Amino acid sequence: MTKILVADDDPISLLFTKSLLEDRGYIVVTAEDGEMTLVKLRQELPDLLVTDLVMPYRNGLEIIQEMKTDPQLAGIPVLVMSMKDREPDIVQGLEAGADDYVVKPVHALELAARIKKILARRAVGGGT
Repeated sequence: MTKILVADDDPISLLFTKSLLEDRGYIVVTAEDGEMTLVKLRQELPDLLVTDLVMPYRNGLEIIQEMKTDPQLAGIPVLVMSMKDREPDIVQGLEAGADDYVVKPVHALELAARIKKILARRAVGGGT
């Protein structure tokens, strides 16, 4: 089964995303801040990280940068889901290493489709 780590400090957004993904058959693990996200990434080794950019202790960009330098985490794809909707923010997230970027509030079907596409690319690319 496919495991997704959802990292967001907003409890409503976290619950929405968790419910949406569980309804589609994914195993969902959650984290409420940047430090917990890094801990859970290493514990769970998920197939995908869905992360907000603005969180306490470590922001999403710091998490992505740390993932890219850790051989154990470097292959995990990342979808950024953030209220930061300015073009420079989106470009910064993608240049940091995110595989995709969606702006909150996100539509459920769009989010599900983007996640499915990232996971399909990972499967084709030989990821675990």
